[in-house]
Amino acid sequence: MIVETIKKDKTDRYAKIKKMAKHIDEEDMAYFEENLEDVDKGIHHAMEINGFLMQNMGEQISGVVGQKLLPSYAMTLLDISIKKDYELVDSVCFICDCMEHGNTALFN
Repeated sequence: MIVETIKKDKTDRYAKIKKMAKHIDEEDMAYFEENLEDVDKGIHHAMEINGFLMQNMGEQISGVVGQKLLPSYAMTLLDISIKKDYELVDSVCFICDCMEHGNTALFN
């Protein structure tokens, strides 16, 4: 799934940044953090597209969304202390779309 791939890429980049943190200045660190936010834009766009699909085809795709996509967004909400506001908003918005337009297959 695209969201999982993007999240793995982000995790890999974050690990590299942590390793480099001792050897780079604040300006370079700010650049790398902005780069991570650009990676998150992919997750945001996927959330918007899938939210639209849920609004229009919720009944038909609930099973697949519940298995493949919903866990990725739900995991974001497990440790909110280290998440950015936009990450939390994306996850809550997608879960709300699932609750509003999906069926019980999403949450079984």
